[in-house]
Amino acid sequence: MALIGSACDGERRASPVEEMPAGAPVSIEAEPILSVGTMQGDTIRELYRVVTPFLHPDGRLVIPLASALTVRVFGPDGEYLTSLGQPGEGPGEFRSIDAAWLRGDTIEVYDGELLRITRFAPNGGIDVVTLIGPPIQSAVPGALPDGWILSRVTGRGEQRSAAATASGRDDIVIHHFMRDGTHAGEIARTEGILRQSVPGGSGPGPLSPRAVLHVHDGLLYVGETQTPLLRVLGPDGSLRADLRWEVDEPASIATAFEAVIDAAVARAPAGRSETTRLRLEAMPVPERLSVWWDFLVDPEGFVWIRPYEPLRHAAALGGLGPGSYLLGGNAQGGRWWIVSPSGVKVGEIEIPSDLSPVQILSDALVGIRRDSLGVEYVATFEIVRR
Repeated sequence: MALIGSACDGERRASPVEEMPAGAPVSIEAEPILSVGTMQGDTIRELYRVVTPFLHPDGRLVIPLASALTVRVFGPDGEYLTSLGQPGEGPGEFRSIDAAWLRGDTIEVYDGELLRITRFAPNGGIDVVTLIGPPIQSAVPGALPDGWILSRVTGRGEQRSAAATASGRDDIVIHHFMRDGTHAGEIARTEGILRQSVPGGSGPGPLSPRAVLHVHDGLLYVGETQTPLLRVLGPDGSLRADLRWEVDEPASIATAFEAVIDAAVARAPAGRSETTRLRLEAMPVPERLSVWWDFLVDPEGFVWIRPYEPLRHAAALGGLGPGSYLLGGNAQGGRWWIVSPSGVKVGEIEIPSDLSPVQILSDALVGIRRDSLGVEYVATFEIVRR
């Protein structure tokens, strides 16, 4: 698989083979260096509906919990330290926790019900920023120097983009909000999931694609999974760079469609197998498959890209994930491509199959593990680099 990088100052083509540069990640240690999760009799470590956990530069592990409406903080040794926030509508309280991230040494948390961002300063201060502008649905974890990136799906009666209209997929509108909560404008659009209606039900198509957004180093990375392209945008929507790559010939769409339906039927609750098959088989076979499913960017500028696997990532099998489909899906471990900052694939890396990566640091990877019973853990693994 050859990759091509292009920037705004003119297209540049990197050779399809590049010697692995210094700093490239080459492996992940087999055992976690830190794991926080359920311990018998210890309710503080009962984790459910974890969203966007991350490591603080001082070694603390920050775990936002959508279920408990609080952010739990653990020390570098895994010992519980404190909780930030609680249910409610006052300062430092939440009606929902949809994402959290770090700005400097301040923890910021997005509440999609109250449409505001709560900031917990290291000195104990609490600052609440109410978002003023068009309705939004998701925050892209991460801080811009002057604000944040948030997104939504266009509603009925709204003007849709030409691409979304042609594909029939969700039209994802990406907005820039300033640090005082005011709306700075729409900066981009991309295509989201493909929703289909058939007798007996409706929802994402069995092999629906999706959009993925990430903020890294003050820039926005935008991709949709049927196209091997990531756009790198400034806060004003200006194109800073494109990352393109070539992909191998995709698997047979019809074969993938049939295999996913068979797997979904096998997983269906007792007595629901036949109705599940009838509903899924009534949905049209897609014209295209996704070619990738997720990506993350590390501090050295390497992009980690997860190839698409229908039997792992299909929407009919829960691949869109338990939360926002813009923020990741279920059990995305396995083989990931490593792409250099110059736009060339320099290797592959294996991530534990039960781990959904959330944050990649210079020397560590943070992710959410879910066992066969759905019990959640947050684990940190050491990264070995060249």
